[in-house]
Amino acid sequence: HFLPGLVPMLQSLHVTSARAQYEHLYPGDPFMWKRACFRDLLADERRGILAHAKELNLVVCGDSLAEIQAAHGALDDLHCPSLVKTVKFKEIPTIAELLGQIRGLTTEFAKIADADSTINKSLVQRTHPNNSAACMTTCATGWELSDHLSWDLPGPPAVF
Repeated sequence: HFLPGLVPMLQSLHVTSARAQYEHLYPGDPFMWKRACFRDLLADERRGILAHAKELNLVVCGDSLAEIQAAHGALDDLHCPSLVKTVKFKEIPTIAELLGQIRGLTTEFAKIADADSTINKSLVQRTHPNNSAACMTTCATGWELSDHLSWDLPGPPAVF
């Protein structure tokens, strides 16, 4: 209703729910749902279009460490040359924050996808003085990529 031009593009995409497909195998373990889903999707692609590729180049964007870690783990399962590029979004963002993150990523996405090495980045909001008007504006625009070196990859998320 609100974005009718988006419907044809969405209909051309293959959408998979890791939870719907794998929750029965790994109850209560989103990391394993996503890892199994990535593994199976990538194995299918490897047999198909990627069969002639020298290297797999996987770019994963998500708001949960489960999908970031699962992407790395799934590629380990495939035993093929690969590069993994991950971008961690803020968990449970507001609409303005999500739009800002997407804008921030849009300017850097091609560079990330074309990189010749594995990359792990986080979207972080630039800090500004306590000015509520500036804060409202930066929620939608003030996001940038930052190196994120503290993730424990691969494997299930650490419990704190």
